[in-house]
Amino acid sequence: MIGRFRGKALLLGLPLALAAAACSGTQPGNTQPGAAPPTDGVAASSVASADPSAGAKGSFDSSAFGTAEISNPYLPFKPGARWRYGCVTEDGPEERTVAVTHETRQVAGVQAILVRLTASRKGQLQEEVLAAYAQDRAGNVWYLGEDVKEYGNGRLAGTKGSWQAGEDGAGAGIVMMAEPRVGDSYHQENRPGIAQDQAEVLSLSERVKVTFGGFQQVIKTKEFTPLEPDRLDHKFYARNVGLVLEEAAAGGQERCELVEMAGG
Repeated sequence: MIGRFRGKALLLGLPLALAAAACSGTQPGNTQPGAAPPTDGVAASSVASADPSAGAKGSFDSSAFGTAEISNPYLPFKPGARWRYGCVTEDGPEERTVAVTHETRQVAGVQAILVRLTASRKGQLQEEVLAAYAQDRAGNVWYLGEDVKEYGNGRLAGTKGSWQAGEDGAGAGIVMMAEPRVGDSYHQENRPGIAQDQAEVLSLSERVKVTFGGFQQVIKTKEFTPLEPDRLDHKFYARNVGLVLEEAAAGGQERCELVEMAGG
């Protein structure tokens, strides 16, 4: 993800109270952000959802997905699309990029699109994430996992934060609803102790100005995780663009804004 750069969600990523409801095409109700995630077992064509309301109904259904295409206007992940962000962090200026590849991967019975995210400081790669996303027929975008590589002094330093839905108790989450509503809260991912991001929709009518341009009717969310209880981020998504701004609201001073968008 942009911000703490937990691959998800960039765009980075957002999910919602709807796992099972999303697969059925119905609009979900609200859930409590602090609810405990499920740890259901995995079948050949199903995987535990990261969202408790869906988990109560059983599973994430791979039959609710079709081709490996993502058309949600708030997360327009078309192959070849690329976003560049300028960030201010506690460690200094940072550049982050999000690039939608032409590659796909089978995850939990679903053909997922792979998105590559990078973070660099002073020309040195700090982190690289290969994240898997898929859109169901109702238009909801799901987050199915990420391969994380952290670097130090130009060398691979670790892979902490990696997870994949259906493995080691990890569950799929939703990163963008087909029709977000104020008050919707959701689990974006769930690998206990590794990745447990959650979010809530705060507004659908924000105005935002960043280097790339000005936007209206922007979605604003707050994002948090029990793994960092003192941390809170706000994210802003513009229609037909995606994530345009992310800033720390508590527990940090980071700010990332969209500088360039191309391709797709």
